[in-house]
Amino acid sequence: MSKLTEHWISSVVQSLPRVASRVTAEWALHNNPEEGDLLSLKPYPPLPAPEHVVHAAQEAAAHPHSAPARGLLSLREGIARSLDDECGTQIDPDREVLVTNGGMNALHVVFLTLLESGDEVIVPSPCYFLEGLVERLGARLVFVPMDESRGFEWDLERIEDAITERSKILFLNTPVNPTGRVLTLEELRQIGKIAEAHNICVLADESYDRLTYDGRKHVSSLALPACRERTILVRSFTKSYVMPAWRVGYIVAEAGLTASFLMMFEWINLYANQVCQAAAAAAITGPQEWLAEAALLLQANRDRVLTGIESGPLSNVKPQGGPFVFLNVSGLGVGGDAFADLLLRRFGVPAISGSALQAPRHVRIPIGATRDTLDEFVSCLHRAVECVQEQV
Repeated sequence: MSKLTEHWISSVVQSLPRVASRVTAEWALHNNPEEGDLLSLKPYPPLPAPEHVVHAAQEAAAHPHSAPARGLLSLREGIARSLDDECGTQIDPDREVLVTNGGMNALHVVFLTLLESGDEVIVPSPCYFLEGLVERLGARLVFVPMDESRGFEWDLERIEDAITERSKILFLNTPVNPTGRVLTLEELRQIGKIAEAHNICVLADESYDRLTYDGRKHVSSLALPACRERTILVRSFTKSYVMPAWRVGYIVAEAGLTASFLMMFEWINLYANQVCQAAAAAAITGPQEWLAEAALLLQANRDRVLTGIESGPLSNVKPQGGPFVFLNVSGLGVGGDAFADLLLRRFGVPAISGSALQAPRHVRIPIGATRDTLDEFVSCLHRAVECVQEQV
């Protein structure tokens, strides 16, 4: 960066890291690993879009128009009906639903609307990257570490102890990215009590709501009457509906909050893409059978990976949901940064260092892949382990 351009860019932005997953994707786009090929490991199930979704997009592209700022009515109504069925609560599609350009855009809108300088966001960790969404507003992320020895179970006392008079948001992500922890109904009840006692809102990122394993069921805090008014729900079609290229997400919240989110969204985006919204509407309102195998595919992939590494120095808390394995590499005597870099540059494995996720001893790796690719991934892990051990 030249001195001239550096002068123009705010000091806050200059201090921010890039989003780690985008850095990895960019490297893979322009480089080849030292050995083998880049492995097609994705953070979503390896399923193609069904015919009814593709057809809806084609129809919308043939008859383009600007979508309403709140989102296509057919999509908002589909979201409301889906949540009514799931949570047993009435959602007003005209006043309580806002369609966004993906889940990240939804989080951005929420934080911009609610946070002021000095406010705090309570975030149980390890966690998804939020720095660029929060810190450039002058607000502060308060990370609350969860114990790996307890399966990353949420320590509710520790979370409540972290709350101060400046705390405004409790960030709730379930299934958790990156650990795969799925919060229970009782945990959600207790979180609701904590939020009420301290008068803070719950920002519930449920982007992996359909990706739960071993018979577990995702529970939304919207399903709890005591949490309904103070819950801001964010979901995405990227993972659970296997629509990563479409970038459609949404916010569901109390009508007054949603009106403010709408105003902020208009200043950022005006409105979301009509073609992508039409595809999302078809996905949520049309046949759902094609999604039945999504979680089962990832569960089988999870088991295949964990079986492949169970006798080695890598350890892992078995994910209860989500599209990742989160490997602890400290048994190798190296940190997550070094091991993730080795996996990517030498073996073509799209690993993210846990240091970007508040867990520097770990690496996060997506498990959406075919069986052959997954077997190659396990082989790469073994070879990478051997490389490290030879250097020690």
